[in-house]
Amino acid sequence: MTSHAVSSPRPVPTLFTVPVHPSVPADAQRDSFFVGQDGGIYMPGNINTAPSRSTTSTNRCNLTVSFYQILPDSGQLVRILRDNFLVEATFDPAYGSGSSCGTQGGLTAVVDDVAGWLYYAVVAVISGADVGGASYYSVLLVRRIKLVGATVSSSVLRSNLTDSNPLSVFQQGFLPSGIALSGPADSSTGASYVLLAPYGDGYNAYAMMGAAVAVDLSGNGVVRARPSGLGLAPAAWAVDGYNGAYDMYLLYKDTSLVDPKLCDPLTTSTQMNGQLPCFNYYIARDIAGATAAAISKWPTVIGWSGAMAAAPGVDVEVVPFQAFIPTSGVANPVISVVGSRIYLTDPYRCQIQRVDGISGNVGVSAGYAVGLGGPGRARPVCSRYPTDGPALDRPIGAPGRLVATSAGSLVFHDVTTNLLRRLARA
Repeated sequence: MTSHAVSSPRPVPTLFTVPVHPSVPADAQRDSFFVGQDGGIYMPGNINTAPSRSTTSTNRCNLTVSFYQILPDSGQLVRILRDNFLVEATFDPAYGSGSSCGTQGGLTAVVDDVAGWLYYAVVAVISGADVGGASYYSVLLVRRIKLVGATVSSSVLRSNLTDSNPLSVFQQGFLPSGIALSGPADSSTGASYVLLAPYGDGYNAYAMMGAAVAVDLSGNGVVRARPSGLGLAPAAWAVDGYNGAYDMYLLYKDTSLVDPKLCDPLTTSTQMNGQLPCFNYYIARDIAGATAAAISKWPTVIGWSGAMAAAPGVDVEVVPFQAFIPTSGVANPVISVVGSRIYLTDPYRCQIQRVDGISGNVGVSAGYAVGLGGPGRARPVCSRYPTDGPALDRPIGAPGRLVATSAGSLVFHDVTTNLLRRLARA
């Protein structure tokens, strides 16, 4: 008699709300949180700017950037990291006398726990005077803050966006939508490169190709770039830094509208096309695209002209998966990856879906998923009142930013309640 092994049912993930602890400053931005390799949660604070003038022809902007690290269970404040730096612009005093400064698009950050650095990208803008024929000065900075010992900070990249060539990978005045580290990290020096998001706004030729930008951290100032994935502007992206492969995953949005009933079987064509246009999303894997070995072969940015060529050895495959998600107006879908398991947010259905990066099979890790054909076809059921406990078939709010941790848990921002929520054993 032949015996058959019986597979154990998948454990039901548990959902926790990260408490809003009174020790955390009120300006902590939960919607921009990020997670270190050790599971620590970080949130940026407000960016404080102070304009001044050093001479009759120099405008200055002093910027102070804060980050708050909290414990993932209690939400209690662990420490505050601050960085203060100065940006200057020489202008023609004949054009205006006033000066103001600020940032464009907030900031995006990542932690290298191995080397003990926090890296962040920010775009500073000084306006109120004529700078080389422009009414403002805009600069992209990638800076780092030491995590251990005395506070040390410095710039690893400074790129003038005001004078950038229209074909440059650095868009004029636009902050990269994400940041990641190359791998695998050296045990003594950490990551070799900081990756800036594939530019996806389509303002220049390189943006339309979804160019990924890598900043060399060895101190030589070299910047490399190449088209990522399918060479299209992605809707979201993530690097799988936990399985040793450092694949880059890119979420693409088909710009052609599809049958609205694919997004919601209960809707009418008139309702969906008029209020919530339905789109098809798919995912590509840029194999080993974020490894230091692969990045070292990318072309350098300096001296580029004309079209960008792909670096040698690029290997891209499409995950056998598609999702139909309407533009809900709440948040855009995002992805996070750990060990080739892809997590996708569906803000319209208030779900976090789990996609197998090899087979394309889909499951639901959090949110209501009963009836109407399962994941991707379930009735949208959202909740304004988060409750902790088993995550399946329990309504959640609209998920926004999402980060998978090395321990297999997820942390996401609940846009509906502005709370951070942690999903254990996703």
